[in-house]
Amino acid sequence: MENTKISTQKNIRYQEILNSSDYKMALEKMATRIRNKSKSAQNEATIEGYFDSELFAFFRERFSLLGFEYSPIKEKKVATRHTLRGRADTALTSLIIEFKQPSTLRNKVLKESAISQISEYMESLTSETNEVYQGFITDGVQGCFIRFSHGEIKAEHFYQLDGVMLDQLIRYIIQVELIALNAKNLVAAICNPIDNDGLAFTIANTLYDTIESNIHPKTQMLYDEWRQLFNLAHDDISKQQAIIDRRKSLEFLFGRCFQQNDDEYKALFCIQTAYAIIVKSLAFKVISKIRYHQELVNFNNLIDYDSDTLRQQLEYFENGAIFREYGITNLLEGDFFSWYVNADQWNRSIADILKRLFLVLGRFSDTPTLTSANKCQDFFKELYQSMVPAAVRHSLGEYYTKKWLARNVIVEALPDLPNNWKAIDPCCGSGTFITVLIELILSQLQRKPKQEILDALLSRVKGIDLNPIAVLTARVNYFINISHLIEEGQEIEIPIYLGDASYVPQRVEVDGVKCLKYTITTLQEPIQICVPQSMVSDANKFSRAMNRVEDHIKAFDVSSIIHELESLCDNSDKNETTLYGLRSLAEQLVELERRKWNGVWARIITNFLSTANLGKFDLVVGNPPWVDWKSLPSGYRDKIKSLCISRHLFSGDAFTGGINLNICALITNVAAQNWLSESGMMALLMPEPLVFQQSYEGFRNLYVDENRRLYFKKFVNWNKAGSPFKPVTQKKKT
Repeated sequence: MENTKISTQKNIRYQEILNSSDYKMALEKMATRIRNKSKSAQNEATIEGYFDSELFAFFRERFSLLGFEYSPIKEKKVATRHTLRGRADTALTSLIIEFKQPSTLRNKVLKESAISQISEYMESLTSETNEVYQGFITDGVQGCFIRFSHGEIKAEHFYQLDGVMLDQLIRYIIQVELIALNAKNLVAAICNPIDNDGLAFTIANTLYDTIESNIHPKTQMLYDEWRQLFNLAHDDISKQQAIIDRRKSLEFLFGRCFQQNDDEYKALFCIQTAYAIIVKSLAFKVISKIRYHQELVNFNNLIDYDSDTLRQQLEYFENGAIFREYGITNLLEGDFFSWYVNADQWNRSIADILKRLFLVLGRFSDTPTLTSANKCQDFFKELYQSMVPAAVRHSLGEYYTKKWLARNVIVEALPDLPNNWKAIDPCCGSGTFITVLIELILSQLQRKPKQEILDALLSRVKGIDLNPIAVLTARVNYFINISHLIEEGQEIEIPIYLGDASYVPQRVEVDGVKCLKYTITTLQEPIQICVPQSMVSDANKFSRAMNRVEDHIKAFDVSSIIHELESLCDNSDKNETTLYGLRSLAEQLVELERRKWNGVWARIITNFLSTANLGKFDLVVGNPPWVDWKSLPSGYRDKIKSLCISRHLFSGDAFTGGINLNICALITNVAAQNWLSESGMMALLMPEPLVFQQSYEGFRNLYVDENRRLYFKKFVNWNKAGSPFKPVTQKKKT
């Protein structure tokens, strides 16, 4: 705790220095001195000497007490090149400074030659070390920053050396001394894995105390609906010992005894809320830096806000408005976990603990190591596994697929697919299979223009999951891994959707119009939906319109909602029946708002309807949940029973377990009907009993509908690969 206090004080002092007017004035004076001396310099070594003496003295005066120093490593092969590297366990960021004599940068051709020279050096080092490199070229009069990432050199323009440029240079140098922003360091700083008593759990406890002492009606609504949806996402009727272990784990984390099942669910709700806050905060800190080269939210400024101003900033942050302004329509959406920013739920304790979080995040380097390698990464898996105890995850049926296993499952299927294959994971979780698919396409198209690669990824790799926290994680991971391809002002939607892969909107024909029919269960009353398919034909347009619908719902403006929905439909699809369906949907949403039972439904409808319009894919891949029929919540069993019967999934032999089924069998069937192309392939990790047990005979017939069926092409036995889903030892095949 004492070390944390010291680090926090160090960070505050560091920020005070960088933001002071005295610091900025000193930089301008230093820039003037360097420029004046460099104009008459005879060679690069002289300019190098000016820089060294100025920066060494400046760091000693301003930052020595904080432990920062200017100590470049002079390259032996090139005397006028400096490399500053962070400690191996602290940072993966290196800065290379290339000094030039003024005459060697006097025109565009010479400048391009200098950039090419340092770029080759940066590229060589990157291939050797897999580190992120920043470069800086200067002749003491002007300077240029260069970054090498994802195999691409990004050079800024040459500008006169001034205080702003020196400030950027000094911040780069200091970043070498800051903590690298990677999964390992994040978990260590926030979770304190040895004792599991870190800041993440303090946040969860603060949130729990809040809803235990004074839960607002809207928070209660979001919690109740989260629990309803959560029950659908996981096996909550597991073995008795697993339930006991889960409760003990949660009681240990929260330091209290839970008497009711609801206490456990509230604890898990608060853990997931705390996790979501951390992921969203990192999304703003990291993604904004990668994507826009400036922080949209300055965490160090947030700690200085009063409680109410902080709440307002976080409310804006939570509903994703900042990213929508930049054209990322669905990266962050108002969800079940934004309840804490409600003005009637917010309190001083929440404000104080979140300021502590921002202080910790401020200790990390602004340059993320997420993109330090050419490999794609699942940055948040380790964080989630550290925050949610294994006993809790396993009792709920949550087992992460190892990346090596996901890669092998996909690679086994590739030889039978077209070169420009498209793939979907209908139960994508945090995005392990999605990450591998993105990585394969990046490798396949690495020599193509950025826009072509981006378009290919967004159309060829998509995912669905029923767990809201998994969808959030998968979207942020997806964005991070493609962020280097996105240009300023470009509008995109991340193709990861909240949806139920076993219960997809039904395609029906109403008065000659192709429609989508669906029911979303709420604790008030079901939302009945029947709308023309054309309404969701353009995913981006549909998503933007539903953002506006949310505002109209809050204003109880039924007419404007109807207008937005009608504008999405083809004119030929508008008749008395379909228009009635649109009006009915608008009225239902406004009625829920009047009852104060709204806030998430427009976005949930957007996601669920979008899953029915994703198109067909050459590959359906993933690791669908393995949950026995008898272990599903009774309400969910009733809802999908008719689907299982109509698809001939039950074997019919009640005396040998014929009424049993595994939910992965239904998901396989629904996914094939909705998303698999006529010549496509499914590559799914499945429990071995589905291959031979009599109770799964109905599934093995592989009927897609009355006229079509699938056939087994190949079984791949992974039993010799050990037990990647420990403690589960279930044998598995694809």
